[in-house]
Formats: sequence, structure tokens, C-alpha cells
Amino acid sequence: MSSNLPLSEPLYPRPAEVSTKHALHETLEVLRRGKWHIVGVFLLVLAGVAVYTFSTTPQYTASTLLLVSPQQSPSTSEALSYGYVEAAGLGERESANQVFVLQESVDIAERVAERLHALRTVPETDRPITLQGESVTETVSMLQGSISADIVADDMDAIEISVNSEDPAEAALIADLYAEEYVKHTRDVSRRRITSSRAFLEDQIENRLEELRRLEDEIEAYRRQEGAVDLDVSSQYTVTQIAQLEAALDEEHIDQIMHEATLRATEEELQQIHPRLTQQLASGAEKEIESWQVALADLESRLEQIYLHNPELRDSPSEEVGDLESRIAAIRDRTRLLSEQYVGELLDAGGIDPTEGSGMAYLSQLNRQIVDERIAISGAHAKISAIERRLAAYRQKLDAIPSQSIQLAQLERARQSNEQVYTHLVQQLQEARMAEESEIGLAQVIRPALAPEMPSHPNIPRNLILGGLLGLLLGMVAASVRHRLDTRVYTPDDVNAEASLIGTIPDLHLAMKKVPGGTFRSPDRRMSTALAPISHPVSPSAEAYRRVYLNLQFRHQDKEMQTVLITSGEAGAGKSTTAVNLALTAARARRRTLIIDADFHRPTVHRLLGIPQSSPGPDIKDLLLDGQHDLPVERFIRGPDNVFVLPARKPVAGSTELLGSARMRHVIEQLRASFDVIIFDSPPVLVATDALLLATQCDATILVASAGSTDLDALKHTIGDLEDVGASLAGIVLNRFDPTHMYAYKYTYGYRDQYYADYAAVG
Repeated sequence: MSSNLPLSEPLYPRPAEVSTKHALHETLEVLRRGKWHIVGVFLLVLAGVAVYTFSTTPQYTASTLLLVSPQQSPSTSEALSYGYVEAAGLGERESANQVFVLQESVDIAERVAERLHALRTVPETDRPITLQGESVTETVSMLQGSISADIVADDMDAIEISVNSEDPAEAALIADLYAEEYVKHTRDVSRRRITSSRAFLEDQIENRLEELRRLEDEIEAYRRQEGAVDLDVSSQYTVTQIAQLEAALDEEHIDQIMHEATLRATEEELQQIHPRLTQQLASGAEKEIESWQVALADLESRLEQIYLHNPELRDSPSEEVGDLESRIAAIRDRTRLLSEQYVGELLDAGGIDPTEGSGMAYLSQLNRQIVDERIAISGAHAKISAIERRLAAYRQKLDAIPSQSIQLAQLERARQSNEQVYTHLVQQLQEARMAEESEIGLAQVIRPALAPEMPSHPNIPRNLILGGLLGLLLGMVAASVRHRLDTRVYTPDDVNAEASLIGTIPDLHLAMKKVPGGTFRSPDRRMSTALAPISHPVSPSAEAYRRVYLNLQFRHQDKEMQTVLITSGEAGAGKSTTAVNLALTAARARRRTLIIDADFHRPTVHRLLGIPQSSPGPDIKDLLLDGQHDLPVERFIRGPDNVFVLPARKPVAGSTELLGSARMRHVIEQLRASFDVIIFDSPPVLVATDALLLATQCDATILVASAGSTDLDALKHTIGDLEDVGASLAGIVLNRFDPTHMYAYKYTYGYRDQYYADYAAVG
């Protein structure tokens, strides 16, 4: 049956899920290896955060709640004539604007600072106020850094003022003071322009009333003294016109003064928030507005003159009146467009974008009011000029009146003018008083601040949780960096990347720890529990050595593996234990086996097998120094399972000369005739050259690497050294490998241990 799969593709491709699981297992393995780094960094960061948290001075937050009510403008359009302008910061975004005022207003902060300087201590606790500098200016800076204002909810006109302080009672005190001063500020701002206008009107009315009484007395006295009679119709008309024009001139002067006062108040308010925007901008739009204001004043004057002579034209305008009204409307539209341009230039000069947040909208509104006031002042100037020109014409007519009537005409003109101005002022004063009495401010306190019982900062649970998460994250990063920098061998894949893996040996330390002293007693000696074929003959460890022996024999069927060198790159890899266990495994396979301890620097074989140094029988040094031709094989020390042993009971100086001598080669040739398997335990390759000398005389060399301790670079170097001398490297044994802790190998190598244990239990 033929397959349709291309030859280049595997017959059973691995699912994508397997690769994903492998990547996940690798990640888990990285975390497992770096667990102590993770724990260490975690504890270090957590300890640092804890020290910072518990050493930080606690901060308490107190808050008060304000209700912001929309401000109603006067219902009559005439209110604008005496300078009333709706309080800044009101409208659709009122709450957001007021939050900006609370946070940025220097006036409110200065008032609170002055009250704190007057108190010096917190009334409830009598403790010194901490948010207080040596000067009011310094205190203002401290207050603005400790206060915050927020809108409670988007659908509510409520603002919460919060203050942070080391003293809970002080935080509540400052929050209440801020609320009180803010309420006063909003009331003062709302009433400021109205109050100044009312006071000005009252002074003007009093002055006009005195002037009117004085003129009436002078007229009466002049008539009695001169016997003057009333003026004729023509003279009376001229006097009336002059009186009306002078009254209109006075009214314009008064309006100009009131607009100037309003302008100053608005500029002062803006100065506290954004000083640059109060500067006068040299704009072409402003100059053009002034020219149009002059033209508008002339047209309005002409129209008013027509209405004066023909009152009926107000209801039924003539063609001339309609033309004048159209021209006046066009000029006003043009002035409005120019004013918008002027406002834009002013905001651009101050770096303000009115679309960026409520605070910018507030500044834009204040600047628009300033521009309106400047335009009103410019218009008043133009009207004053137009009225003065008309007055000059009528005063020339007044000079033509008979000399006897001139004085009377002048007195009458002054009386009528003052009477009209007086009437106009009284009307405006009534409107100002009504507006002032109805102005109660736009905010009220609905919940005063209470001294908090618990600190708001530092938040101990939150800080510890965040510190723990940060420590865990940094620990994982440290584990990842350590993994990338770590060059040790951990897995079979690490070994296979350099040389053939001949077998993996489980970690025997756990089995050794279960037995006190790490030894067990046989009938005639005490041996190490690391000898798995004897101490645990039915175990995964013993089976692992049998697998190594099997691989050694059957991977090289074309070549007899009679002499085998066991070595390592570094000390402590477990080469001696591997050599002894491999010898025991070969002996149990009914192979006549000899193990030679050729590690003259640190002999270990006799200790593992429990052979006393005083045991009868030759050691390897004796054979190499003995000149006899025949070897006394029958006198060799017998170990367990009839393993013959040539120990090196003590360290030997000049080991290189002994191992590289002709006597050594002669001994090996003689031993080949007497034994099926000869296993050499030699020093590490990177420690001494003994292993390289022996490797050239053996059929195979097995390199032992210890999982988790053998350096990969050292392993590469060792393999290179063996290849340089022409050694036959049979493979690498990965010692102390625990697949149950390796997530990527738990279900590969780990199956052997699991299935072996289950099978043995059933048996």
C-alpha cells in the first residue's frame, strides 16, 4: 500500500499542541530551576517595599462635599447696561470649571493660608499645623500641593474637596476652611461686578440730586432777580436738545466708567490664574473694531435724531430709516466677527486651547468677557465723540439767543440734563439692587469634613500586594536571565547536542539519604548505598545501569568493548560511582569483570565497595611497580558479585609516568586475557592528563556528566581533548537526572521509572 505523503514529510507529524506543550514545559522548567532566585528576589523586593511602607509617615485624607447650583442670569436685557456679567465658570461644564477654580485659585489659597497663620494650632488637638510655612506664600504652595478636588459623579453637580495631612484633625480643618472660603469666593465673584456698579450708582445719584436741587434754586433766584420769562419755542427746543445730548453724554461717561470697572475686576480674576493672558494684544482686529464703532456711533446718532423729530417712524420705518437700520445691523455683525477673531488671537498669544479641558474653557470665557468689555468701552468712546459733535452744533445755535435769556437757557439746559441723568441712574440702581439681593453664590456645603480614623497613605495591603507582584515579576525575569546565562547541562537534549547519549542515571542521593550513613552492610563489609545493583537490585537506578551496559555492548557490535574508561570533565560528576555500578552490572551479566581505580589523585573505588586499605591483595600501583612478568590474578581482591578489584589505596605521585609507561600497556594486555570486561576509573580530563593517556589504551571511553552541575563549555572542551588524542568516545552518561522534576521529560524518561515501579509492584 503506497502512501501519498511526500518523502520529505514525517509519516506521523507532531501536532501543534505538542510543540505548545513543549514550550510550556520549557517555561516551567526555567521557573523550576530558578525557583530560589525567584524566591530571593521576591523576598528582597517585598522586604524593600515593606520597609518603605512602614517607615513612611502616614497621611490622612479628609474630604468635604459641596453642591454647586447653576447661577441664573438676570431676566432683563437691561441688566447688561450697568455692567452685570454672568459669573465666570458657569454653564454646561459648571462643575468641571469650579474644580479648576478650586485647584488653581491663588485667592482662595491665600485666604485659607491667612486663617491658618492666625490659628497656628489645630483647635481640636492643639497640635501645631504642619501645612504651614514661614510666610503666606510658602503656605499657599504647600496647600495647593495637598488639596485636590473632583466631581463626585457626571450626573451630579457635587464637588468633593480632599486634603492630605499627617494629622487627621488638621486635614479635616483645612478641608472645611477651603470649603468655606470657596463658598465666599463664589459669592464674592458673583457679586463683585454688581456691588461695584451699585456703589458707583449710589454715589452718582447723590451727586446728581444735589446738583439738580442747586440748579432749580438758581433758576428760581434768577427769575426773581431779572424778571426773566420763559424761553420762546425755538430757544426752548434748542435748550431741550442740548440737555438731552448732555444727558446722553453723561450716561455714556457713566457706562464707560462701569465697563472699565468690570474690565478691571475680570482682569484681576484672570491675573490670579493666568497672568500672561491679561496683557493687551496689539491686534489689527482691535483697530478695525474701533473704526467700525465710530461708524456705528454716527449711524445710531443719525437714527436717534430722526426718531426724535418723527417718533412715528419707530413703528412704521421709512426707506431712509430702514436703510440706516440695515447698515447698523451689518456693522454689528462685522464687529461680532472681529471680536471672535480678537479672542482667538488673544488665546493663541497665551498658549490656550479652549477645547482642552474645563480649565481652558474657563480661561476662554474670562477672555471673551474681557474682549466684550474692551469693545463696549471702545463703543462708548465713539458715541461720546458723536454726541460731542452734535453738542457743538446746538451750542452755536444757543449763542443766537438774546443775551437776557442766555443765562436762563443755560440753567434750564443744565437742569434738564441732570434730571434725565438722575432718572436714568435711579432706574439702573433699582436693577442693580435687585440683582445683588438675588445673588447668593453658587455653592453650599452639604457635608463637612470629619477627621479620618485610618490613614489613606501608605495603603499597606495594596503596597504589599503590588510589591509582591513586582518581586515575583522581577524574580521571573532574574530566573529567565539566569537560564540564558547558565551553561550547565540539565537534560538529555543538552548532551545530545554535543555527543551521543549512552544513558541516563537517576539521582541516587535520595536513596542514600534513606539509609543512615549512606552505607549498608553485606556479609563481610559495609558498602555505599549508591551501588544500585546491590543495594537496590530491583529499582529504576539498577535498570538504568543495565541499560547503559546494554547500549555500550550493542551500539558497537563490530568492535569488542573489553576495556572501558570511565571519566568526566570536572570533579564531582559521579564517575567513580558510575564505574563501580557498571562493573557490578557486567558481573551480574556473568561477565568476568575487573574494575581498576586509576584515579591516583583521589582514589574512591575501595571506599565505595567497602574494601579496607589493609585488605590483602595487590593494588594498581603494586602491579605497575612490580617487574614480574606474570600477574597474580588469583590474588586480586574480590568484591561483591565476584567483581575483581585493583584499588589505588593511597594517592600516588607521578601518576602520569606510571599510566603512560610500557609496563601499563603490558599489564593491560595481560588483563585482557584474564577478564571479559575491564573498567578503568580515571581522574577528570580537565584536572589531570591521566585520563587522556588511558583513553588511548582503552577500547571505549564513557564520559560522565552530572545534571545541573556539569558545565556545557567544560563538556565541549573535554570532548575536544579526547578527540585530539584519538580516543574512542562511546558516549555520555547523564548522571543524577531526575525526569520527574523536568517538565519536558516527565512523560518521556519519567515513564520508565513510573512503569517500572508499577510493574514491580504487580510482580
